[in-house]
Amino acid sequence: MLTPVEGKEASEFGASTGTSTSGPSTQKATTGPVGAQKSTGSQPVASGNSALGLSWQVPAQIKVGEQFSAVLRVSSQAPLRGVPLLAGYDPLALQAIGVEEGDFLKQGGGQTSFSERVDMAEGRCFWPLCDRGGSELGVNGTGTLATITFIALKPQSATKLNVLSVTPDPAPIIPLTVPIEQTVKIIQ
Repeated sequence: MLTPVEGKEASEFGASTGTSTSGPSTQKATTGPVGAQKSTGSQPVASGNSALGLSWQVPAQIKVGEQFSAVLRVSSQAPLRGVPLLAGYDPLALQAIGVEEGDFLKQGGGQTSFSERVDMAEGRCFWPLCDRGGSELGVNGTGTLATITFIALKPQSATKLNVLSVTPDPAPIIPLTVPIEQTVKIIQ
């Protein structure tokens, strides 16, 4: 479900619901904690006992008018209970048409809460509530955190998708470096 919000800051967003899914991808951007190495694979390479990494998986090239999925993957050595975050994109090049919860926090049959808000004018997707609930234990490993479905609006040689802020629960020993960027080429 997509909930548009015009002219709101991330702290002003309320809740709506989402569902679980992910899509295929061909290009990956990876980042991990400060001091981490970047990997071209789907799993971040990082140092430290509670390494946490996020990576985008998107098609390398899309056509104007085409719909595609941008999959945000997470890899964590330490158990996580939640990963609220803010993602950004160029609203002149892309239109977000949906945000869906991934499978990562649902591991082991865990009950999750997921809400999302999209500010189409500013090009922001925010999910303030992305957690396993107060009584659930955290999960580690790798999986899909969320999938954003876009439509390409106009040709661009390199439009960016970004994770602008992230607040994992509990916070990792080594914090993530943001923005986490991925470029997409849009052709006619």
